[in-house]
Amino acid sequence: MAIAMPPLARASQRIRYSKKRKAPPPPPPERDWAELHPDLISCILHRLDQAELLVGGVAGVCRSWRHAARDEPELWRRIDLRGGLWYVPPFRPKFSMETMVRKALRLGAGQTEAFLSEGVSNRTLLLLAESAPSLKSLHLITCSVSKQAFAKAIKMLPLLEELEISLPSYFDTQEMVELVAGACLQLKHFRLVMHDYEDRRTSAGVASMVARMHKLRSLHLVRLKLDNEELATILDKCHDLEYLHMRECSLIDMDAMDDNLQVKLAQINMDNHEYSSDRIVDYEYMIRCIYYDLDGGGDWLSYDYNDDSYVEYCYYIGSGDGIDDADLEEYEKILDIKSMRRHLR
Repeated sequence: MAIAMPPLARASQRIRYSKKRKAPPPPPPERDWAELHPDLISCILHRLDQAELLVGGVAGVCRSWRHAARDEPELWRRIDLRGGLWYVPPFRPKFSMETMVRKALRLGAGQTEAFLSEGVSNRTLLLLAESAPSLKSLHLITCSVSKQAFAKAIKMLPLLEELEISLPSYFDTQEMVELVAGACLQLKHFRLVMHDYEDRRTSAGVASMVARMHKLRSLHLVRLKLDNEELATILDKCHDLEYLHMRECSLIDMDAMDDNLQVKLAQINMDNHEYSSDRIVDYEYMIRCIYYDLDGGGDWLSYDYNDDSYVEYCYYIGSGDGIDDADLEEYEKILDIKSMRRHLR
């Protein structure tokens, strides 16, 4: 004799069976990467680390993407290799920093105007000077170059308007700054960050050399033993100076300044909130920096590395005009999925 099931149990069983019989949704249509608008491809490539573009990765999606990454010098007007070699797969041991710089400069076709990198050697610096005669912005971080190589390279860059030398392994700080003052007559922005405090004699010599850079508009000096008199010398000679950042310059006494020096400082934008002794701050670029606007007719802009506006500025140099934000966001999601699949293989 069959036992009848309660109505509630039969209803739940029917719901369970109906769920099993429901057909799965159709897969989303495949995207044709080769048919993307060239401006959209360029905009996406500008968002990626250039080291990844140099070793392959997204640049090898299809022929149109390879063309956008390899045959468009506009993408390489600003070369930023601060990310180093961590994008290089372990099975490509021959891919050195010099190889990456050489390849990036070749793709720039002589139009490179800005270069940022860590650990630049003598050969890499000379290669840069020979291959980028139009260079206007140069950032050298933890570089290790000789006196001869630096002197030869800096004389080959007469158009340089911005120079950063941070944590250098160099022969003589005063001689280095003297070479810069003599060769870079168009210099408008100068940043010098030392490993340790320089002695009084060297610091005084650096101040006198900086005072020869008459066109300076911004100046960053870190860990130099400058006093009020040397600061006054710089301000007397650099009439166009608009921005001044002097951190850990231990002999400068703000309370002992005369009225004349105080009046000059009042006309200059000074960073009073950045007087920190944390050296990791210098290495990781957590303080403000001046960058050359490649599309703004030579204007100079100040950005914080952690600021969203700085990130947006870097990503969109000279690309993406007329691209719908929704389309870009949609394809970026696909791009992220593709990247994850590549790294999971």
